[in-house]
Amino acid sequence: MTPGQTLRGMFRPVDKPGATRDGPLSAAPGVPVEVVDSTGAGDAFAAAALHAWLDGADVPTALRAAVHAGARAVTHLGGRPTLL
Repeated sequence: MTPGQTLRGMFRPVDKPGATRDGPLSAAPGVPVEVVDSTGAGDAFAAAALHAWLDGADVPTALRAAVHAGARAVTHLGGRPTLL
């Protein structure tokens, strides 16, 4: 993004999955994982989407990054992984 550029977009709720940024709706498939704890999944999803988006990714790429981050977040207990 450049200074003064407006960030507009939408990541839709689970009952209508997809994302758009002034264009066609993009969708990304879920990632099969063994769920341990859902704490932090939404935060991980949002953070990855925003990070990718601000790094210049298009919507499909940002959405895929978000889906993968959310999936990874549910594979361990608690809101953040252990460092060791």
